Amino acid sequence: MNEAVNQTSQMALAGYDIFIIILYMVGMMVMGAYYSRYVDSSEDFFLSGKRLPWWSIGMSLVSTDISAVDYLGAAGIGYAYGIVVANFDWIGCLPPLILAAFIFMPYFWRAGIYTIPEYLGRRFNQYVRMVHALLWGLFLICNLAVILWATGKMFVEFVPIGDGFLWGSAKAVFTSNQWWAPHWQIMVWIFIVAFVVAFYTISGGISAVTMTDVAQLILMFVGGAAVIVVGLYKIGGIAALKTTVTGTVTCAVVVAFTRPSSSSPAANEPFDSFTANLATCSGVPVLPDFTPTANVSLPFGDLPFALSVNDFTTPPTSTMAV
Repeated sequence: MNEAVNQTSQMALAGYDIFIIILYMVGMMVMGAYYSRYVDSSEDFFLSGKRLPWWSIGMSLVSTDISAVDYLGAAGIGYAYGIVVANFDWIGCLPPLILAAFIFMPYFWRAGIYTIPEYLGRRFNQYVRMVHALLWGLFLICNLAVILWATGKMFVEFVPIGDGFLWGSAKAVFTSNQWWAPHWQIMVWIFIVAFVVAFYTISGGISAVTMTDVAQLILMFVGGAAVIVVGLYKIGGIAALKTTVTGTVTCAVVVAFTRPSSSSPAANEPFDSFTANLATCSGVPVLPDFTPTANVSLPFGDLPFALSVNDFTTPPTSTMAV
C-alpha cells in the first residue's frame, strides 16, 4: 500500500487545500449541531416544521441529485459517448421532478405524511408499507455504496493516507478484515465521510440536511465554474483545448464491438472499444462524435423510451423520500 500512496502522491493536494477540506467538514458538523436546537418532534426532524423557504428546498433537490458519481463519471462518459448522455438528465430527471412537484407533492402535503412507505401504508396496508421500505432501503444501500466508494477513491487520489495515519491504528483496524485490507485507505475515507454526513443528518434532521445542501451546491457550482475558467485560461482558450484534445489524428471514434482488420487501421474503421481506439491513434486523445445519431452503444432514439419507463416511476418517489 506504500506504493499506492507514492503513486497517488503526485496528485496530492497541498496543505492549504487539505485545511479547506477539514474546515468544510467541521463546518457541516457545526451546522448540524446548530439546527439540532430546532428539532423537538418527528415533524421537526422530517419536515422542519414546514418552515423551510422554497429556494432552499429547490437548491437541496439539485444538491441531493449530484454526487461524486456525477463529478467523476458524468464528464468521462460524456467524453466517451457524446451528447447522447445528456438524455439521462434531460429526460431522466427534469420531467419526473416536475411530475413529482405538481402531482405527487400536493397530495402528500395534504395527507400530512413524511415518507413514501407511510403513504403506501395508508393507501393499502402495512404489509405493502413494509415491503416498499425494505426494497427501497436495499436500493439505497446499493446506491450509497457506489457513491461512497467513488468518494473514497477520489479522496485517496487527492489526500492519500499514509501508514502512520492515527499512529498506524487506522491501517491496523482496516487491514484486519480480508475484504477491506486491499483498499484500506479508501475504507478510511468512506468512514470519515459517512461519519460527517451521519452526524449533521441525525443532529439537525431535514433542516440541517437542507441548509448543508444549499452550502454544498454553492461550493460545487463555484468550484466547477472556477475549474472551467482557470482550466481554459491555463490551456490557452477553447481553440487551444480543441487542438490539444484532437491533435492531428484523422481517425474517428466509432464505438463498436468488432476488432480492427489490421494492425494499422484506416480512418473510420470500428474498434472493439473506445479505449482501444485511443491507444491506436498514436496515443493522442480524440474527441468523440457529438452528433445525436453517431453512437452505437447508446442509441439516441432508444434512450428516451427506456428512461421514460424507468425514471418516471423512480425519481418522483425517490425525491419525495429525500
